[in-house]
Amino acid sequence: MGVKTDYLRNFIVSLFVLSSIILSYVLWTAGRNVGIEEATTSQTARSSVAQTSHEISDAFRPTGVALHGEDEENQIQYSTTYPLKNLLRENYEVQNLEQIERSFIWTLEEYSKQLETGRWLELTYNEEQPIGLLEQRFVNLSSDFRNLFYNRMLINIEAPNRIYFYNTHTEWAYEASTIDGDFLDLQPFLNEENLNYKNSFSLMLDGNIAYLPYEEVEIPYQRFVIDRFPDSIYIENFFPDTSQVDRRSQNGVTRYIDLTKEVTINQNNNTISYFRQISDPDGLDATSRFRRSFEQLNRFENWSDTFVLSHYDLETSFLEFHREIDGFPVFDPTGNETVSEVGVVESGVTNLRLPIRYINTPLSIQGSPTGVLISGTELVNQLQTGLQGRALSDIQNICIGYTWVESDEDSQVIYFNPSWYVQINDEWQTLENFLQVSEAGDINGF
Repeated sequence: MGVKTDYLRNFIVSLFVLSSIILSYVLWTAGRNVGIEEATTSQTARSSVAQTSHEISDAFRPTGVALHGEDEENQIQYSTTYPLKNLLRENYEVQNLEQIERSFIWTLEEYSKQLETGRWLELTYNEEQPIGLLEQRFVNLSSDFRNLFYNRMLINIEAPNRIYFYNTHTEWAYEASTIDGDFLDLQPFLNEENLNYKNSFSLMLDGNIAYLPYEEVEIPYQRFVIDRFPDSIYIENFFPDTSQVDRRSQNGVTRYIDLTKEVTINQNNNTISYFRQISDPDGLDATSRFRRSFEQLNRFENWSDTFVLSHYDLETSFLEFHREIDGFPVFDPTGNETVSEVGVVESGVTNLRLPIRYINTPLSIQGSPTGVLISGTELVNQLQTGLQGRALSDIQNICIGYTWVESDEDSQVIYFNPSWYVQINDEWQTLENFLQVSEAGDINGF
């Protein structure tokens, strides 16, 4: 009987010890699994706020494709890759590259001249990104190359068994080979029924090459119903226990504060901002930072179309993602409604800023009107006049985008009107506004 009693006593003691350990773990981890703080993969992520799921291949995809040497006159054919986004998704995980065999300096002038020889397919990106985002496509991607950046991919159409990753800013190139006997499938990009190619010319800018059409461009106007989540959806995600949260409101701005973080909802510019103070050293590499930044934004961004990487700040390590409609970036007068910013370190998210209104239902416009934008040649003529002697190389980029316009008749309707956009000093302006500011002699004010 004594032996059985000892067994029972030991069992009960063991049960209490196990319960104590479990309780200690729960108490210790409480507050670490709050909102967007997911320091390790073992932690349970909170449910997604967004009702729409986005693809990582869309966020880091090439936004443009150029064909070089496809005709005797060596004209450049240029298009957006948006119509082939499903193909890019399918190929994102395909393993068809062996390894990077060498790296070398390739000046922008040398690179540009190379494009004039033979037939080339060139994929262009909005912003630099690490090669490691494509590591699943390599049999062996050396750690020496994993966190090096590129913003161009170049493939010889006649010999599609090699690919060049190129950075127009650093002028470094990285040459990779395909798996033995394998070739990259370029046919979807060469089929003009898939992509709306336009005869274009190249323009050397500030560490960049832009491709502009010779002819006018027709872009449809868009109109959408706009929507937003209740503020409580966000607050419950960031603060599971709101009893410990200090709430302060003034002039349309509400701040929620606890011991380690602050969430601000600004009704005046329709944004939510998150800040968390972390003292841990940041040991996150570039590839991991980019992936985790997308994962966090994907949990909150409810935009029904795509968003894409648009900027990486080397000083803060923050990433910015730009909302799109049909592959064209969307711009609003303040930048608050169309750009999200994410800051991630090894132990979690430190910063998050995102728009809280999003497009919901598209509205047809009677007669399906289209906007007619001036040709690239006329655009350059206007820029040269507006720059008043300054070089075109002062400009960082040029693109077609949609302008966010609030409806005067219905607060739930937003119009999106096509326009040419110019980037200088990291700021985007419509061509019209750019010329007005230039004429006023305040180009440095961007």
